[in-house]
Amino acid sequence: MLDIRLALVCRALRLAIPNMTDDNLDRTQQIIEVSEKSTDPAKWPDLNWQLHATLYVPTARPPTIC
Repeated sequence: MLDIRLALVCRALRLAIPNMTDDNLDRTQQIIEVSEKSTDPAKWPDLNWQLHATLYVPTARPPTIC
């Protein structure tokens, strides 16, 4: 399963990167900064989802984000 997930993440990023804007990159950086400072493990899954969702939105393929 991990190999499949890695392949899908790489594919999503290849689709997303050409469409990323400065806003996408700024939001990604903000989430990373909050994640690095977070000491509350209960917040980590949500921060992880926010990061991945922000990275995948530029794919313009909604099923990729589900």
